[in-house]
Amino acid sequence: MAQDRNDIRLGRFISLVLRHNPSAAGIILDQNGWADVSELLAGMNKRGRHIDMETLERIVCENNKQRYSFDETHSKIRAVFDDTTIRVYQAYSDAIANAALENGVFVSPPYKIDRMTWIKPSFLWMMYRSGWGHKDAGQKRILAIDITRDGFEWALRITEITPLAHTIHKLVQTGDINQAQRLLPEEKPYPLQYDQF
Repeated sequence: MAQDRNDIRLGRFISLVLRHNPSAAGIILDQNGWADVSELLAGMNKRGRHIDMETLERIVCENNKQRYSFDETHSKIRAVFDDTTIRVYQAYSDAIANAALENGVFVSPPYKIDRMTWIKPSFLWMMYRSGWGHKDAGQKRILAIDITRDGFEWALRITEITPLAHTIHKLVQTGDINQAQRLLPEEKPYPLQYDQF
């Protein structure tokens, strides 16, 4: 369902406030990037950005880019990523997911730091790749993981890239864009299986 124009406009302002400029709504974020929802609503309304709790919940729920999230009580809100962090998704077994959620960090055991894995910046992409949580017992649970951008860039630097990616990169560097495009795998849409949610 598409968001209406007013919700999109308000959502962009909320992103600005939570990601870059809290003072635009006259609020202060705590050390973990959380804003008090009542202060955010009051600050926005005071500045002519008319919004109520129902509208805010709709904007957060319907935002296709998943830009923000509430705490469990919906009394606090924060940006999913900002100038220093990024959210990625990864599939885990019940044991790893339960331990991580209970402790707020990955715990070894059952987590293994040298485990071969893949992360995705898209929740739907990860759900598709993990068979909507049914592919195997090791991929039953999808966790959202907030990491620093520096940490993400480090992971990209040390990641083993497939030979095909190296070939395509060399073709692009030498200007043979047409051949590089022919080698790209066919992009397929990720089917949404609403009955799985």
